[in-house]
Amino acid sequence: QYSINNITNKLVNKNITINSNYKFLSTLTKTTNENVGSNNLSEVLLNEIEAEEDNKLIDQDFLDIKNIIESKYKVIDEPGISVVELTRTQGDVNVRIVFDVQDKEEIEPAYDDAGDDNEEGEEREDEEFNEEDDEVGVPFQVILEKNSNKVVIDAIAAQNYQIKNVQYVPGDKQLDDQKLYGGPVFDDLDEKLLDGFYDYLNEYGINDDISFYIVAKSAHKEQQEYELW
Repeated sequence: QYSINNITNKLVNKNITINSNYKFLSTLTKTTNENVGSNNLSEVLLNEIEAEEDNKLIDQDFLDIKNIIESKYKVIDEPGISVVELTRTQGDVNVRIVFDVQDKEEIEPAYDDAGDDNEEGEEREDEEFNEEDDEVGVPFQVILEKNSNKVVIDAIAAQNYQIKNVQYVPGDKQLDDQKLYGGPVFDDLDEKLLDGFYDYLNEYGINDDISFYIVAKSAHKEQQEYELW
């Protein structure tokens, strides 16, 4: 079991070199002799880069799950592009997972209302959601395709991933066809049916391990893109 809260746990120090890898800063330094404002901004950016490098952390859990997941999937991860895709074939089904590392969604903590009915009116701290308890997840989409027909699942990657929507897209229709029926309100489905969808996805390797990978990969790639920016 991997912990989302343990995404960063190992400090790595590196020397800073200012070169074309830092695209924005490199552009600014070319004009520093002509523009004082650019010079000041480039100094601030340089300090920011040094701070980021000094505080760069690598999570061993991420490296472990990365090796496992990326041995099973082809990963499409291009520098400068925030969208990451994972693809593989299982039997006669093509499995595709897509997520944008810049997308975040706040997940309210589950509220357990199974308290003592005799304590009605009494203040209870656990009834109020504290911002510190809010969990932030990464939206992702799973496309299972067989004979051009697709099952499209929208979900949120977090400590325990959550399915948000399930849609069927016939082979003669496009994924972005706004006229298609989008599927029922997922949380309103019978509990057994909800569990059935999770079991169905688990057969294709969509589980809390892939969820952890998506969250950790998003944090890792976003940090990389920020530094290169």
